[in-house]
Amino acid sequence: MEAAELLGMGDVSAPVPRTNRLRRDVEDHLRIAYEHYGLPAGALAAAEDDLRLAGQLRARFADEDTSALPRTSFDDMASPLQIRLDGPAERDTVAAAQIAADRALREQALAGLTTGAENSARTLETLQDMIERHIDGLLAQINEAFDTLDRQRGGDGACLEYTSVRPDGARPWRWEVTPRWKRSARGDYVHYRENANGAQVKVYAIQLVLAALLADAEPRGRVLILDELGNSLGEVNRKDMLGALRTVARRQHLTILGTCQDSVLVDAADVCDELLWFTHASSSDAYNQPTRAWGYDSDTQRVELTADWITAGRSHA
Repeated sequence: MEAAELLGMGDVSAPVPRTNRLRRDVEDHLRIAYEHYGLPAGALAAAEDDLRLAGQLRARFADEDTSALPRTSFDDMASPLQIRLDGPAERDTVAAAQIAADRALREQALAGLTTGAENSARTLETLQDMIERHIDGLLAQINEAFDTLDRQRGGDGACLEYTSVRPDGARPWRWEVTPRWKRSARGDYVHYRENANGAQVKVYAIQLVLAALLADAEPRGRVLILDELGNSLGEVNRKDMLGALRTVARRQHLTILGTCQDSVLVDAADVCDELLWFTHASSSDAYNQPTRAWGYDSDTQRVELTADWITAGRSHA
């Protein structure tokens, strides 16, 4: 059975190859083995002694009468190759063992790095979940305050549409936020880029800033600076915006500084705690006229406390 398997015969009942066929197979396989080692046919003259001897034995084996018992054994022909292969075998075994050990270490290190990366990915996902919930909550509060401010001034409602464009991994995160508002009680929410008059856009821009302040849990001590306060607004819208600014400043305990034209000063004086009036008489004047100040809150010393600072530069005029 074993002999048949070594001969490559799957079925032991199959006919056994003839002797000459087996001899040719032996010769062919041995020739191929030597060629793989580096001894091609026809190169015996330049080969070393043992390989040249092996080539001569193979040639003698090929010339023998196939009907008689072979005088040259397979072991004699294969011995030089076997000796050469056995020589580095121990070194190859040691190298193979070292390679296997190195591979095992690398696989162990790779497994550790993979585990660390998976743990980091789970931690990142948990943090992103927390951040997303937190920002969603803040935007929901701003959305509610935005709508409340608009309805308090007589509007029909406003909202924020927001979407989290969450990154894949530790990459920049983008939030898409779109303000919308209604132009009529039964109308749909209109995109902020829809055609509208400039005053309406400015009103909602201020309302959105105030909504963000109202949604802030720690606004105390902050300063909001608004340029051209109330300009380009009609009387009703202007008074509504100024009143909203005063309400938010007092409720959130923050300071709002606004610049405005002279035409807005009268309305601004009704809602602010302090008014600074800068006068530029003409383009030929290098400096403004002396600054005038009015205080309107319960701190009666506000103007007196700032008087020296305000008048300090007048000597240089």
